[in-house]
Amino acid sequence: MQRNGSFALFPFQEDAAAALRTAALKWIAHAVMTEVPRVGTARIPFVGQLKAVTGAGKTPILADVVGGLGDAVVIWTSKSSAVVQ
Repeated sequence: MQRNGSFALFPFQEDAAAALRTAALKWIAHAVMTEVPRVGTARIPFVGQLKAVTGAGKTPILADVVGGLGDAVVIWTSKSSAVVQ
C-alpha cells in the first residue's frame, strides 16, 4: 500500500487510479496539441467512469486520480449520500 495524503490504496486500487489518471492526462495532452475535440461548436470534455463492486474503494481511487491531475475542473457525481457528504 502506498500512502497518499491521509489514506492508503491497495495495489489494485493504485492500478485503477493510474489507468484513469493516464487516460485523463492523455486526453489533456491531445487537447493541448490539437485543440479541444468538438462536435460542431460543442467541446467534448473528458468523461471518465469508475465502476466497481461495493466496498472496492471507489471514493479513495477517484480522490487519488483527482489529486494527481493538477489544476482541473472536476464534476464528480454519485448517487450515494455518504459520498456526497
